[in-house]
Amino acid sequence: PAEVAARARAAADVEAARRQIEPLIHAGGFPEALARILIGAVRARGSIERRSGHIGKHVRAYLKEHRNQIGSLVGAEPIDFPAVLKAQARIVMLEPERAIEAIPALIPRHEQRELAVVIAAKVLMLEPELGDADSKFARRTQELLGVDFNAAAKKLGVATHRRVEHKTDHAA
Repeated sequence: PAEVAARARAAADVEAARRQIEPLIHAGGFPEALARILIGAVRARGSIERRSGHIGKHVRAYLKEHRNQIGSLVGAEPIDFPAVLKAQARIVMLEPERAIEAIPALIPRHEQRELAVVIAAKVLMLEPELGDADSKFARRTQELLGVDFNAAAKKLGVATHRRVEHKTDHAA
């Protein structure tokens, strides 16, 4: 039947896509690792791509703010963060575990790992509807990278307070 053929085509398409991204799982550096950290922490995958331009502005501002602590991360060319997010979202979608486990190799220097964790948390604190900076995924990433967020934030001079929504109880 047509349904069986459609499922077979879909499975073949997914396998073809996995073969395409295979060489990209361990490719990249700081921008790709940061994108994977953000993508993993996001609740709804599509929301990060729709807001990639906005997220890119936050990331560029934070990189500028912390450039003294990290020196040069990449070449002189500007990073097209929306394109990085899109490419990394595809990798994370197709090979989630392998993509996340590859993050430490993408950012081998401890200072860069600290910065990636702090920037991701800062973006998620500014955009709380995207995801949670304290999620299980965020904690797993910190473990993989050997980074304690609070220690890294303190070292980088970043406030660690979470944005709190105040709720009031009104008596009926």
